[in-house]
Amino acid sequence: MLDIRPELRERLKRNQDRREKLRQELAELDTNDEGLRTVLESETAIWNKLSPPQLILPQPDIPANGNNGAGTLPELLQELLANRAQTMEELKTELTRREYPFGEKSPGRVVNFALVNLQNHGVARKREDDSWELVEGGRPIN
Repeated sequence: MLDIRPELRERLKRNQDRREKLRQELAELDTNDEGLRTVLESETAIWNKLSPPQLILPQPDIPANGNNGAGTLPELLQELLANRAQTMEELKTELTRREYPFGEKSPGRVVNFALVNLQNHGVARKREDDSWELVEGGRPIN
């Protein structure tokens, strides 16, 4: 009869070694998570202090037919969403038609950033059909 006890002991040892290695990896992940949470909390605090008008201001040297260069992008988006939900593409098209001063920036990125900012401030939300609408009772951003 063959004695398989040494091989069983070796397998148990490999399992124990692997288990210890996994424990170390989990401890590293926990430490990494803690650091990421700290940074995220700090970044969230910074972003919560900013308001959309401070982030995206019109450039006065570029004419904007829809608002004579006086309105901010968040105000214009709220105006456009006041009557009905619209997709980001519809909003971008209308702002481009009004000659909103996007400057060298991509209109899609600027509009998306402003919409997400409105969402973060409880003013707008993205619907399941990917259109955007104002939140009932949301505080307007002027």
